[in-house]
Amino acid sequence: MKTLGCLHAHYSNIHYIEKALSEYPITLQHFVDPGLMVRITNDPTFKPEESKKKVMEQVDWIVASGVDAIVITCTNYIAILDDTIKWSIPIIKIDEPFFKAFSQLPSPQTLVFTNPKTVEGTTGRLNHYLHRLNKPIDYCIEMIPNAFEYLMNGNIKEHHEIVVKKLTEFKNNNTDFVAIAQLSMVEAVKNTQTGILNPLDPLIDEILVQLHISKLK
Repeated sequence: MKTLGCLHAHYSNIHYIEKALSEYPITLQHFVDPGLMVRITNDPTFKPEESKKKVMEQVDWIVASGVDAIVITCTNYIAILDDTIKWSIPIIKIDEPFFKAFSQLPSPQTLVFTNPKTVEGTTGRLNHYLHRLNKPIDYCIEMIPNAFEYLMNGNIKEHHEIVVKKLTEFKNNNTDFVAIAQLSMVEAVKNTQTGILNPLDPLIDEILVQLHISKLK
C-alpha cells in the first residue's frame, strides 16, 4: 500500500482526489491550509518571501511524515514553490500533467476559469511551459462569473448548474478545443458529456506512474 500526501489550499479539492483514487492501493493523507491563500490574496503586509517560506515548510512537514509522494492541488501554491529544491520523494504538481495534455491539443483553444485569483499563476506557468517546449499555442481565457462564490459558500448544486450551462455554451458557440483549469469544475464537466480537457485525469495518470501502480482497465 502506497501513501500519498495531498496538499490543498481548500477542503473542496479533497473528494476529487479521493473519488478518483478510491479503487487503487493508495492511502491518502490530506493537508489543508485555507488561511495561507486568504493572507496571500488579502493581506498586503504578507510578503512573497513569507508565503514561499510557509509553502516550503508545509512540503517539508509532509515529506517528514513518511509519505511515498506528494501531490499539490493548488496552482497558487505551485507558483510559489521553489523549483530549485530537490526532495527525497516525488512532488507532483497538478498543473504539469495538465499542461502536457493541453499542449497536445490543436489550436485554437479556450481555457476556462471560475476563480480569477488563479488565472495569473496558472497562465504564467503555462506560458513558461509552452515557451520551454518552443510550442506556441493560440488560446484565450474565459471566466465564468459568480460560480466560484457559490462553491465557497457550499452551494454545490448552483455552482455545477452555472458551470455546465457556460461550458455547454462554449462548446456549442465556437470550434475551439475547451479545457478547464480548476479541479472545482471537474464534476460539472462530467455532466456536459463533451470532450473537455480537465486537470484531474492527467493528474491521476501521473500519480499512478510516480507510485508505480498500474492503471485499471
